[in-house]
Amino acid sequence: MKRILQLFTLFSLFLAVAFVSCKKSDTMEPAIEGLAIDEYDIIQLTNENPDVPVYIAYSDDRAIDSVAITISPMNGTTPVARNVIRNFIHSATGRTLVKTPFPFPGGGGPTGVYTIAYSITDRSGKQMTKSYNVNILNNKTQQVCTFPTMNLPNGKNVYIRVTSTQPIAANENIYVTGSFEQANGGAGDWTGGNVATFKLNRVGNSNQCFYIALNLDNSQEFKFTLGTWDQEALGNSGQVPANAKWNGQSTQDITIYNWKGKPLVNQTIPQVLPSEGINTGHVSIISDVASTDDNIKYYLVPKGGNVNDKSRPMYRVMNGSAATTRVIGSVPKSTTTEYIVVRDNNGTMRKGVNAWGFEVASKWDGITNPVSMSVAYFEGDAGIQVAPETLHIVGGATPNGWANPTNAAQTFTRSAPGKFEIASLKLTPGQAYLLLPRAGEWSPKFGGSGKLGGDIVVEGPDIPSPDAEGNYKISVDFTTGKYTLTKL
Repeated sequence: MKRILQLFTLFSLFLAVAFVSCKKSDTMEPAIEGLAIDEYDIIQLTNENPDVPVYIAYSDDRAIDSVAITISPMNGTTPVARNVIRNFIHSATGRTLVKTPFPFPGGGGPTGVYTIAYSITDRSGKQMTKSYNVNILNNKTQQVCTFPTMNLPNGKNVYIRVTSTQPIAANENIYVTGSFEQANGGAGDWTGGNVATFKLNRVGNSNQCFYIALNLDNSQEFKFTLGTWDQEALGNSGQVPANAKWNGQSTQDITIYNWKGKPLVNQTIPQVLPSEGINTGHVSIISDVASTDDNIKYYLVPKGGNVNDKSRPMYRVMNGSAATTRVIGSVPKSTTTEYIVVRDNNGTMRKGVNAWGFEVASKWDGITNPVSMSVAYFEGDAGIQVAPETLHIVGGATPNGWANPTNAAQTFTRSAPGKFEIASLKLTPGQAYLLLPRAGEWSPKFGGSGKLGGDIVVEGPDIPSPDAEGNYKISVDFTTGKYTLTKL
């Protein structure tokens, strides 16, 4: 019995030493999990989700003493946001979420590529640091107004809360007018304002914050004025906005950016991207499709792939409650695969093309996320041009001036369908030129506005010559709709 106890004691001591030795040699291996787990993923910040989330996993979070987070512009050295977490509560999942407050766009946190670095320090003082890069879309807006919390009056189902980004005078009032007025006790609909029943209340003495209780249904529409249609509320760039509709909630927030009759102040409105178009491990592609018709569907398809492939749907980008002409989808990250937009119009699938009928494709550059593109046409649309077979350059910037037809030195070499180049041509600064598809004729003609390159514009303005005199390689590519000049 004594012998057994001695063996048991030695065995226990061996286990204890082995366990302690193992713990002493442990190294921390924090892992990035959850949101933004891949390099150059998108993190979209909004007023509803204002902080940058970081999930940290550690084999034994009970050993963590602190986690320090810094967020800096990529390749920068000065953090724009920091956070330190101590006194951890053990998580059975082994994952800890650290939310780091991020500044507003105008307060040092513009949309861009940022490096998130985090350091874990354990209770023995050992430290492990890791970092990764993300594209932060900062769509947060600073709130001008704080509205009181109130119960709705009897017979009312919504508080309409209005923020005027441009302060109005103390003797001015905001009115709501629309198809609801008569049903809410008014003499008629769309009166244009100046009806006391539909005058908004000020929040205290504010000249920017107003509210009113109404009873609305989903069919009714409304607008705002300062009392007459000559003082109608306008959009961020002075446009007349679409009629507003009730959102079905007990509160509805409206922002008014300008007023007819007052000085115009152009303002940028952050457009929050639909979450369906943002996915970890993917690059998002936003395309302007020149249509707001939601009966038409759009898909991303690899260039050369099956146009009937609907596995990568695109989703409408909204501007508040109004549809924009932009749609967004996501595809696995790849710097080699090009994607095109395919339109599904009642089962008819058509590839997106540019003004000359060439497919418009987008490819990830390895960093930028989301990627933007524009699709002016789809196969079969009216207005698509035919790419020229020949091309000439004439103008005061060229050696042969405006003579048309010009000489052989000013005739482009066609290297492929839609692609043209002049290897070397002397250009004079302070002058201009045009691109002509047919020698001796002035129409059609191609112009542009960039001195060293830009968009090819059908029947566009004369293209200004570069500022520096010398010889240039001139490339014109109708497959991309671009021209470029390279000084030799």
